[in-house]
Amino acid sequence: MMAAPFAPEVLPPEDGDRLPPIPYPILIAENGNGWIPHAFNPGIHVCRPVVRGIGLAWTPAPEVGGLLLCIAGGNPRQPTDEAVATFISRKGLREIIADLQSIDAQLEEPA
Repeated sequence: MMAAPFAPEVLPPEDGDRLPPIPYPILIAENGNGWIPHAFNPGIHVCRPVVRGIGLAWTPAPEVGGLLLCIAGGNPRQPTDEAVATFISRKGLREIIADLQSIDAQLEEPA
């Protein structure tokens, strides 16, 4: 069984470890839905809308030791109701930033 392309939890890169891309193509249907690997069940795929763009919002949440991060799918010209909100620690936020920097670095590398 192939492992899911998601880490079971957000971990900081170690010694240049990268967050690798999904190792196979993602099928996007004409209606804009894509078959995306399930984050926690290897070998399982779920049909989800694939949108263009994201919006971010946050607020401090000291009662849980971090912040509430909201990520909305879409953009002002193509808004959607797709969104996720999560409590996350500052350490977790830094680890997400490190993963995004890893993705950016990989996109800059020559093919």
